[in-house]
Amino acid sequence: MDDPPSVPNREGDNGTPQLWHCGNGGDGGDAGHRLVLAGVAKTKKEARFSIYGESIKNNHCVVGFGVHGEYFQEQSRWKHQLKPFLVGAKRGDKIFLHCSHLGTDVSVSHYGIYTGKCERAETICGVLVQEPIWLIKVEKWIPLQEPFRGAGKYKTLYKVEDDGEHYTY
Repeated sequence: MDDPPSVPNREGDNGTPQLWHCGNGGDGGDAGHRLVLAGVAKTKKEARFSIYGESIKNNHCVVGFGVHGEYFQEQSRWKHQLKPFLVGAKRGDKIFLHCSHLGTDVSVSHYGIYTGKCERAETICGVLVQEPIWLIKVEKWIPLQEPFRGAGKYKTLYKVEDDGEHYTY
């Protein structure tokens, strides 16, 4: 697999950061399953909280490729979510962290400034995962004074398009 493209600074355009949403909620996929099998968590929901906590502690958000080798398939998370981020995101963009297990009205809880670094990883919460994951790095996670409800999209990672109501930090 190729390394991510080099990430330019937000210089040269109007300087306005793009806004991105990175979810941390679903059923946990392979990573959640592996945490349960390893005894790190009792349920996939608990595994999601562990991944969410590690994300905040280590200043990253987590994106899996999907499950069961869908890396190069037409509908893969790589093609429709991660690759557009790696191509379109720039250092200085804002990423909002979402965890559906926090509660419906407060599921978007933090934002961070993208450092321009993404790293492939094979472990999460100290457990080896079968499907590789990406760690998208932020300078630090900043808690939102007023957490808000996610957009309800069934995607892990996407560019926020014109939401003047919530993504205003």
